[in-house]
Amino acid sequence: MPISITEALDHIYTQTPVVDDEWIPIEEAVGRIIAEDLVARYDLPRFDNSAMDGYAVKCSDAGGCVPCTESIFAGDLSNSRLKEGSAMKIMTGAPIPKGCDTIVPVEEIQVDSDKIILP
Repeated sequence: MPISITEALDHIYTQTPVVDDEWIPIEEAVGRIIAEDLVARYDLPRFDNSAMDGYAVKCSDAGGCVPCTESIFAGDLSNSRLKEGSAMKIMTGAPIPKGCDTIVPVEEIQVDSDKIILP
């Protein structure tokens, strides 16, 4: 016989044992469940970085053909600024240049000599 959601939840809560929390060394935490939220004191890395190899562009340039003016690699301390109508080749982990609002994966780009054709 079907039961209501409320009855099902009541049944689950009454059958689930309460487990006390405990402090353990981080090395022993594998496979365990954290008892409360853990919040980092600061972001690492401390800058926005690319999650893929691709091209840093402005969304407004979509569908166009733009020159690639620079390459940014992981570990670079780039303070680059992306200009309208241009692109920058960017590697995984590299800092995203100011002015960029889109990273297009390298697989979606067509290269035409020194310019790229955006989807």
